[in-house]
Amino acid sequence: DDCQLEDNDCNADLIPDECQLEDNDCNDNGVPDDCDADCNSDGVPNDCQLRGNDCNDNGIPDDCEVSHYDCNDNGIPDDCDAAQLDCNDNGIPDDCDTDPGGGSDDVNSNEIPDECECHASWFCSTSPNSVGSGVLINYQGSLSVDLNNLRLKGHEGPPGQPGLFFYSSTQANGGYGIPFGQGLRCVGGINSQIFRVELPVFFNSLGNASKLLDFGSGPMGSGPGEINSGDTWNFQLWYRDPAMGTPGQNFNLSDAMQLTFCP
Repeated sequence: DDCQLEDNDCNADLIPDECQLEDNDCNDNGVPDDCDADCNSDGVPNDCQLRGNDCNDNGIPDDCEVSHYDCNDNGIPDDCDAAQLDCNDNGIPDDCDTDPGGGSDDVNSNEIPDECECHASWFCSTSPNSVGSGVLINYQGSLSVDLNNLRLKGHEGPPGQPGLFFYSSTQANGGYGIPFGQGLRCVGGINSQIFRVELPVFFNSLGNASKLLDFGSGPMGSGPGEINSGDTWNFQLWYRDPAMGTPGQNFNLSDAMQLTFCP
């Protein structure tokens, strides 16, 4: 045997490697198990521990990876966690992303990055019109960009009159609005661009108007007005009201709505 040891005795026990393979070569690679790579030093080669223990199929047992890549200490490599819980696709599990210094805000402390959560709130005031106390803005459907089924709505407007939904990244006068026609323009601060939603709407006989949005077309689909997941935009409805106000000033506006979009 000692004539066969050169380059054939990986563990330096003076026994040729091929004489130690019986019950000692779990992966049938011709190398004794105690000479194969063993990241966790348990005496079992890495590739013999992979069944149910290699979530990312990289040939390294999970329990060897978590010592370096397990930001939340849950025993699962980060890239396997992220495959299930990484709403913003940045390769970091959400609960690590929202930790202090993790890179994402989490205002409500629910371990979901704020840019992944849909949210709606209302601001500013509506103004009385010729048929009542004023138009109120609302929405129907989802704030998910991928679902693309958001409908903007206005209620309590003058029947038969046209209106235009518009939006901006900012609010006018800190969200309190500035006088405009018979109402307040609440959307679009100083030096901020305002975008019109394509095509006007008309109030029906009940004073309701609505517009189904398409995130893939018009200003929402490209350019500075493009709407993406994580974006926050402010919306309002401008409309004509001939029975109220002098010519050139016989228009009004709804209150305003801030929407944060998610995937």
